[in-house]
Amino acid sequence: LLVADGWVDPDTDGSGGGAGPLLYQFAYIDPVTGNMTFVSSKSTTSQMTFTAPSFAVDTNVTFVLVVEDADGAQVTLTVTVLIPGAVQGAGIRWLQPEGRTATRWNPSETLWLEALVDLEAGADVLSYLWSVTFWNGTHSLELLLDDLSVAPSGDANSTLQIRGGLIEDGASGQLTIHLKVQTTDGLRTATTIIALNVPPSGGSFSGSVGGMVTVVQGDIARNVSTVLLVADGWVDPDTDGSGGGAGPLLYQFAYIDPVTGNMTFVSSKSTTSQMTFTAPSFA
Repeated sequence: LLVADGWVDPDTDGSGGGAGPLLYQFAYIDPVTGNMTFVSSKSTTSQMTFTAPSFAVDTNVTFVLVVEDADGAQVTLTVTVLIPGAVQGAGIRWLQPEGRTATRWNPSETLWLEALVDLEAGADVLSYLWSVTFWNGTHSLELLLDDLSVAPSGDANSTLQIRGGLIEDGASGQLTIHLKVQTTDGLRTATTIIALNVPPSGGSFSGSVGGMVTVVQGDIARNVSTVLLVADGWVDPDTDGSGGGAGPLLYQFAYIDPVTGNMTFVSSKSTTSQMTFTAPSFA
């Protein structure tokens, strides 16, 4: 629990400044790397509770408070908190369909996670507690896992299910997933980060009549058009060194019947970005 208490803006004395409320932002400094990680966005909330980083032994962690007034003036303070060491032996597994080994999560799909606990002989699990934070590079948002519309299985089971559609497709960022497992021989914790998968972008799609071919249907020969479909300039935004987008882009072509509205695929998924096919014929 981080609390900023009693802060005032000296400019709210009639001089014209400090018209807005004070803004607070919290962070911590990794004791190993020295990097500072913000765990909240700027807001008028002067306290927050979040899942602390875990360590194998008792570790002093420096937490940071940034207070900003309406005119952008800031003051930064730090406080050191002793984080108790957690017994190791817990992990988080991303459950994926057979044959699939994605490195990034498509937010339109359900995310399934499983707690892994390495118990000593005779030990038992007493409780599980999950927490998940979404960070888009600017703001953080803690998912409400006790809301069944967010996490249908809740936040206190050996598995965690995060419903698809909570974050819009095309959003960038990452999920930081924390797990606490209380066992009869101590507290075990685990943390993992899963980046969001950003769809391909930057490309174009065009189609043109390429020529005529003769098609025999029964005893009737008729001339029909061929159509050239071209997908050009598409790139994977995730191929930025962050670990995603390792494979080539795949393309698949289809057409929509103007009478029935049904879509018919005319190719399978492949790395080929253009194709020529015999168009459906119309009177």
